[in-house]
Amino acid sequence: MTWQAWIDQQWNRPSRSDYYEMQTACQVARVLAKSPGNIKIEHFKLPFGEDGTRQQKAEEDKKIAEQAKASWAGVLSMKLGKVIDAVTGRVKES
Repeated sequence: MTWQAWIDQQWNRPSRSDYYEMQTACQVARVLAKSPGNIKIEHFKLPFGEDGTRQQKAEEDKKIAEQAKASWAGVLSMKLGKVIDAVTGRVKES
């Protein structure tokens, strides 16, 4: 968990090799541009997971959890011969 939190924080911090790649891309763009002074190295930094990514991940996690509950409810209802509600986990009256 701690490792994942650290990785999530590091996505938007370029490492040394990322910085060199950004610098190379910037130099190539400057050679091909009409006004090379307007091209900055910051233009080549790729943002990862800034807006909405955490919210999307939370929504995806909820969907996965609901699918897992539904599949387990289906398996349990087949074994028990009862109908189980996937959301509440309670036995439905049939």
